[in-house]
Amino acid sequence: MTDINYSVDMVKIKDYYKPNRYHLGILDNEDVINIIAQELLGVSEFYQLRETNRIKSWEDRRINLYRYNYAINTIDGNTIYIGALHNSEIAKRGITSIQVRYNPNKIILGLGVYPELDNLFKKKIISDRFQIKEMDIAIDINNYMDNIVVTKPKSTRDFKLYEKNGSKTVYIGSRGKGQIKVYDKAKELGINYPLTRVEFTLPLVDNKIKKSDIKELDIYQLSNVQVDFNNINKEITKNKTLNAMTYAVLNGYPIDNLTRTYKDKVKDIIDDYKIKIDNDKIVKTGYNYYKKINTYISKNVIIKNRK
Repeated sequence: MTDINYSVDMVKIKDYYKPNRYHLGILDNEDVINIIAQELLGVSEFYQLRETNRIKSWEDRRINLYRYNYAINTIDGNTIYIGALHNSEIAKRGITSIQVRYNPNKIILGLGVYPELDNLFKKKIISDRFQIKEMDIAIDINNYMDNIVVTKPKSTRDFKLYEKNGSKTVYIGSRGKGQIKVYDKAKELGINYPLTRVEFTLPLVDNKIKKSDIKELDIYQLSNVQVDFNNINKEITKNKTLNAMTYAVLNGYPIDNLTRTYKDKVKDIIDDYKIKIDNDKIVKTGYNYYKKINTYISKNVIIKNRK
């Protein structure tokens, strides 16, 4: 039985805030990016972050991204990302959108050690239009990536396998449409024990993950697997080519290089080694974090009307 742990690895929050009308009129001023940061974070807080080199800022004019962007390094080395004024929108009645992105596994609301995030929630970003727009749900598998086989789902053409420095990463789908990423988390962290991560990037509707947005994933754990061909259907075991292909897949040959017919047959044979991912747990994991944010807001934040 494979040990599987579910957690929220990234959350993307969208809300609306009301910048100073004068600043909206000088958006081409080279210093406006610092002015917006002061409005969002507080003047003294901004200068303290800048003096300690814990804030980076940049502009991006691409239509699908935010104009003013900030990366804030917390005291323990984690990062909070902020985007203000989306390039596709016009600030109506002095109101513009803001996006905040962070890792809830590492940055915890209300602890007091992350004042940058707490201040954003308490002073700026929480309105009656607050929404969680996207979450990364991480599923950690206690096995080496080399022992994991991921097959291309029939429902998507967007399947990419990258190999770099002996490490594999698989992408299924595209971001914003329920992307899945499978990669060697142990190598990323520099640890010496086996850890593979499956990461579902999922949109939220009304602050909830829809099960229908979770793509199918056929993923197998094939380390030290011994298939007893004598107990498999006799008609299949007579097919020596199929036996050879199954053996090859169990020893690292890419299953997606097989023809569809043989791929389906090999998948039937190795089905006992399929890792069972529970879509209900994915939905519940996301909803539980939404409830945590709601509890924090109800205790600490006065909701603002920004319609």
